[in-house]
Amino acid sequence: MPSEADAKLARRDPEIPALGLVLDGDALTECLVRLYPAAGVTRATPEYVRYKRGTSCLVRCRVECAGGLVVAAAVKAHNPSVGLKIDDADVRRSAVSPLGPIAIDAARGLVVSPFPNDRRLPALRTLATEAGTQAAIATLWPDRPAGPEPVLTPLRYKPERRFVARVELPDSGPAIAVKFYTKGDYRIVYEHVERHESRPPLRLPTMVGHAKELRATAVQWMTGTPLEAGLRDGRLPPPVCRVVGEAVAMFHAQRAKIEVYRTAERFADEIDGAAEAVAQLLPTLAADARRCAAGMSDRIRRRHWRGNRSVHGDLSADQVIVQDDAIAIIDLDRAGRGDPRLDLGAFRARLAFDELLGVLTPDVRAEAASSFVSGYRDACDKDVTRKLDRFEAAHLLLSAVEPFRLRHPQWPTLTAAIIDRVAQTAAAGAGASDD
Repeated sequence: MPSEADAKLARRDPEIPALGLVLDGDALTECLVRLYPAAGVTRATPEYVRYKRGTSCLVRCRVECAGGLVVAAAVKAHNPSVGLKIDDADVRRSAVSPLGPIAIDAARGLVVSPFPNDRRLPALRTLATEAGTQAAIATLWPDRPAGPEPVLTPLRYKPERRFVARVELPDSGPAIAVKFYTKGDYRIVYEHVERHESRPPLRLPTMVGHAKELRATAVQWMTGTPLEAGLRDGRLPPPVCRVVGEAVAMFHAQRAKIEVYRTAERFADEIDGAAEAVAQLLPTLAADARRCAAGMSDRIRRRHWRGNRSVHGDLSADQVIVQDDAIAIIDLDRAGRGDPRLDLGAFRARLAFDELLGVLTPDVRAEAASSFVSGYRDACDKDVTRKLDRFEAAHLLLSAVEPFRLRHPQWPTLTAAIIDRVAQTAAAGAGASDD
């Protein structure tokens, strides 16, 4: 049965007839059983959602089949009046999948694309066979050591956006991280790694290879302890974040030639957009979300913007690997130039998110956040951390749709808690000077 919040959302958006179906695991299972009778589907579980009111809802789901087989599939519910953006020719070109080919239910505005079929990541079809997979690896890792064929292990998949995998040689040999992108993203991201450099204690992955025809890159796999997991399970003490702050300062000090600018206007628009996204999902939170956004976005547009530093663009503990002699920062896909407080606020906001999620204690979150900023200040040539609470609150608001997107069972409650924390955090820094 769908949750009450999901059912209400579906009723408010009748232009997407199958919205309720794709959000409900039971209904989705029944649908896939009907569309793929030979696959022996036993369960479909929605794991990731991207929703655009009145237009579409894209769901990545885990599909369990007879014999223990597990397949990923992207199920997209469309507004039929907008069109499905797919036809019979796309179905005929479908790559081999244990589930079957692309399936279309035009009456419901529904399209099912079993992995590796993805209309915006067409090169993924090369992974449908072992021969194709090995050919792609050879292209992306031309200098790999001789030996047995490498093994590709999927890590993250956001349909129509990005696919990430680990490729390694058997018996604990060297490894690389491989990413497949959309056409637009590939044009700008493959240069980001090469235009930054490691500066102690900062270590960045080196480029191993890239292929325009695959729209894919390969970088060195960074070994060590992931900071987010280490803080959660106690393997890493919160004070380690002081060195992380120092490493981030080394990243910000670089003058990488990247023609991607994170402007104040763009950030303010993202804040306003996040509030509207919350309002669409939970109308009861609309007024509070919009009030928070209006105060922050207005000040960001009007106040001093330190916009000429190198920024990571998506910094969180999830992007940090703690090594014996360095701090590795990974995933430079959104790197650019902007206000360094974008990264500092994003890092602290993710710690706050994890606290609200219940995977970090308040004490660990507070000590980690404080240590991070202290280390950054000590290593930075100028203190740029004023009004950091505002940036933390803004990034926390940007994450308010994540519980829904990641299908948290209590997503309405968690979203409300995030909005409350946004208001508290923004108010805490309201009195300090910007300069």
